[in-house]
Amino acid sequence: MARKAIAGLIGLIAVMVVVFQIAGVRIDPSAYAVPGDAEPPAEAIEAAKLAIRAEPKVKDLLYQPGQAFEWQVGVLNDGTNRSGYASYICQLIAENGALTLSTRVRVVDIAMVSNGEDFRSASLGEASCSD
Repeated sequence: MARKAIAGLIGLIAVMVVVFQIAGVRIDPSAYAVPGDAEPPAEAIEAAKLAIRAEPKVKDLLYQPGQAFEWQVGVLNDGTNRSGYASYICQLIAENGALTLSTRVRVVDIAMVSNGEDFRSASLGEASCSD
């Protein structure tokens, strides 16, 4: 039952994001940030992970609190810059209550990472979520 409720909430959030994007409304992620250096609740982290993994382009993700880039999101490289997509991931993190003022997202080429490249070398785009 809880899984259905979570899936329904994720679906609702996805619809809201699309509607906001069509209407040109930009959500300010910093308005949802956990104050100070506090760590987001574990439930918020898990909800954000579920929302990000539900995205069709996302192949894998890594959450590392305290690192320069807390969120590393793996996608297939289609030759485009993914900084805008990283900003979208920031919105998903914010909407699920897992954002801090220092949250940063890096979108990486999952094939390069799988072949042993480091995240920086495999970077396709990044975003600082509080900007």
